[in-house]
Amino acid sequence: MPTLTTRVETPKNADCAIAPEEGTPSINEKVRLYARVGQALIEPRSSGGDVFAAIEAVLPWPKFKSTVAEAQTLAQPERI
Repeated sequence: MPTLTTRVETPKNADCAIAPEEGTPSINEKVRLYARVGQALIEPRSSGGDVFAAIEAVLPWPKFKSTVAEAQTLAQPERI
C-alpha cells in the first residue's frame, strides 16, 4: 500500500496531466494565483468596489491577461 513517502511511477504512455518541463508554469502556480485573485475580488464585489483595481492589486493587468492564456494552455480539454 502506498504511503506518503512512496514514489509512484507513471507509465510513459499514460493518458494523464501534462508532464512538467523546465520553464513550464506549474498548474499549482496557476491555482494559487486564481485563489489570490478570487480572494481579492470578493470584498469589492460585495461592497460595490472596483474589481479591476482589486485584480491589479494582485498583479498588473497585462500579466493577468498572460496568465489567463497560460492557464488555457495548461488545461486539458473537457471530456464528456
